[in-house]
Amino acid sequence: MEDLELLNIVEWGLKSYRDENLGNKFGLMEYYSLTDLEPNVLARIARRNKKASLGNSLSKFTEDFFWLRQEIKMSEKLRLLHAAGGHELTADEKLSIYDKIKEEGYPTFEGIFNYSARLFVSQGIDSISKEKIRTKIIDSYNSAHGIKTEKPTSTKTLIK
Repeated sequence: MEDLELLNIVEWGLKSYRDENLGNKFGLMEYYSLTDLEPNVLARIARRNKKASLGNSLSKFTEDFFWLRQEIKMSEKLRLLHAAGGHELTADEKLSIYDKIKEEGYPTFEGIFNYSARLFVSQGIDSISKEKIRTKIIDSYNSAHGIKTEKPTSTKTLIK
C-alpha cells in the first residue's frame, strides 16, 4: 500500500470507522493491522504529504491511547482474573491469545491484548488475524467512498 493510500485510510478510520460487530471505533488493533509504523512516524509522513491535520490527529491518537500502549505483563495476566464479553478467560486461553498476537506481528500492548480477548470470545482465535481486520477496514473505506472492487474469481483448469 502506498503512503498516500495508507494516509487516506487512516484519516478516514480516525474520523468515521466503527467495527460493526463490537461497536469499537478505530483503535490500536485497527491501526497496527494497517501498518507496522508507529503513529508518530506516520504523523511525520502525513506532514510531509501536506496533511498536517492528520499528523496532528495521529499525535493525539498516540496520546489518547498512551495507557493502552503499556507492555503486557503476562505474569499478572495469568495470576489475575480477566473476563471479556462475560466469559472468564482461562490461563490457556490467555496464552493462546498472547501467542496469536506475537504470531501476527502485533506489538504486545495491553490494548491489543484486551481487544484480542474480546475478539477471541466473540469470534474465535482466527479473528485476531491482521489480514482479516485490514480487509474489513479497507472494505468499509471502499463502501463509504463508493469504490467498487472486483473480487478475484478463482480460475480452474479443466483436465480432460
